[in-house]
Amino acid sequence: MGKGRIALVLVGGILLLGGVGHLLGTDEEPRPPASAAEASPDDGGEPEPAEAPEPEPEPEPEPEPEPGKYEQTWGTPYADTTCGHYLGEMSPPQRWVMAADMLTGARSRDGGDGLPADALVDSFEADIMISCEPVDSIKIAEIATMLYVMDSRYQP
Repeated sequence: MGKGRIALVLVGGILLLGGVGHLLGTDEEPRPPASAAEASPDDGGEPEPAEAPEPEPEPEPEPEPEPGKYEQTWGTPYADTTCGHYLGEMSPPQRWVMAADMLTGARSRDGGDGLPADALVDSFEADIMISCEPVDSIKIAEIATMLYVMDSRYQP
């Protein structure tokens, strides 16, 4: 075997065994030198390779803005929403916005203008909740209509 082939086999063996793999970036983690003298540039040894900087963490996504006071986030049409939805699935802000929407719409059809006072919406929402307790399958639109017609304080 010629000197060139022997040198090639030795270099290949060293690379496979990982003796200098860290210098070529083939090792997963660089190996520390066997002794401090080996890593000393004064002795002609190679210094330990610098660690790659850690990647910067990705910025956290911006939080979703809070819905506005009168912004409805409930996706089911009010006509299809039941007392079961109202009591079991809707959040308090969703219930309040639904009560405000329904009361504002009914008052508008009767000649009212503007938004009802928050206290009136609070009362309407509480009355819907109380009316819903006995039967989950009743539609909210039916409850709201009944309350609006029967209680004159909700009318303009």
